[in-house]
Amino acid sequence: MSGNTDNKPKRDLFWDVVKGIGIICILLGHSCRYVSVIAFVYLFHLPLFFFVTGYLFDAEKWKGRLNEFIGSRITPIWVRFMIYGAIFVLTHNFFVSRGALAGDLYNHTAMLASWLNYAVFAVSDSLGGALWFIPVWLFAICIFAALKELLKKEWLLAASCALCAAVGLFLYSREVGIAYHLQTSFLAIGFMYLGHALRVFVKDLRKFLNPFAGLLCFAALIVLRKTTNITMDLSGFHIPGAWIYVISPVGIYMVLCMAKYLSRLPGASAFSFLGVHSFDIMALHFSVIKLADIVYASLFGADRSLLINFPVSYADKLWIVYLLAGLLIPAAAGVLIDKAIALFRRLVR
Repeated sequence: MSGNTDNKPKRDLFWDVVKGIGIICILLGHSCRYVSVIAFVYLFHLPLFFFVTGYLFDAEKWKGRLNEFIGSRITPIWVRFMIYGAIFVLTHNFFVSRGALAGDLYNHTAMLASWLNYAVFAVSDSLGGALWFIPVWLFAICIFAALKELLKKEWLLAASCALCAAVGLFLYSREVGIAYHLQTSFLAIGFMYLGHALRVFVKDLRKFLNPFAGLLCFAALIVLRKTTNITMDLSGFHIPGAWIYVISPVGIYMVLCMAKYLSRLPGASAFSFLGVHSFDIMALHFSVIKLADIVYASLFGADRSLLINFPVSYADKLWIVYLLAGLLIPAAAGVLIDKAIALFRRLVR
């Protein structure tokens, strides 16, 4: 998901900006005071990351190296998962004791058991709840890469990915949950193929990104929301059936158009920075939001009974704080973790 796990020698500013916009949308979806904004970004924000993954998958680079590819994805994600799992476990009692998190206080045994769950990508604490997306993403990209390796004909790959998407739609229609939310992975494979197909069949995607078409897509989603009140929540079995593969691509195209022109502006590096550290933001933003709630309640005497609300307690007053702090503090933490990991690697060589 995050660019810092892609192991690529050179980054593409455009795609980092795309991911930056995507992670901003995720923060808005979790913290904004306006329900209409939350419902709007939920129409496309997670499918956007699946699409980008499919587009950036370099089939030629990894041809005949499936095992190496899978390892290159799992290893760095696992390391970060364990680091953030430790943070969640060590701060659990702080948040619980201040009424900002439901649950019992951990003793040392519970801390160890909770942390070890992260070794198998199992999220055991509400603070890490947004990480449900990571095993979904990992499973989907590994299956997609395997299909690409095994199926030499493009039409066979397309048919197989369509079948995976159909399986996902069926599971969602029956509200059948699989361990690690892997029912969502089947839906994700459909979006990954969409990205891959554009890479294969459209030589220069950015030529087809038009600001007026992007505005039209924005307007279309607004009208859709106003006229149908349609909503989407991948983590809660709430999707509009097969229409997800029509509605979400409209939002994805809109974001691509935004990214094309934002990447030309002097401030593009700010969006790129957020995109590079999208995993770190995804992991830590709940913790930052709850910390902001505690500080606000302590300094301004806000109703402390609201602290237990999750993930936000005072969205009507603090949603801008949630957004900015939830983006910048985790991204800064990501920079420090990158440096710590690099230092560790140098020491053990």
